[in-house]
Amino acid sequence: MTIYNINLGIGWASSGVEYAQAYRAGVFRKLNLSSKFIFTDMILADNIQHLTANIGFDDNQVIWLYNHFTDIKIAPT
Repeated sequence: MTIYNINLGIGWASSGVEYAQAYRAGVFRKLNLSSKFIFTDMILADNIQHLTANIGFDDNQVIWLYNHFTDIKIAPT
């Protein structure tokens, strides 16, 4: 089973929602539960990997709607 969380976006100055999701991501990792965090906002100015890693998500936990159906992985630049 995989646990999915959906959110509009993420940024350098994230809201409490993103911090709560990052906390849950850490708890799910410690419990060895598969989880994915879906971000639906179009992010053009930054690499989403930098934003999600900055707050504590693992790359394999992140799904960005705009690259999910491609062969491009979430990765630093």
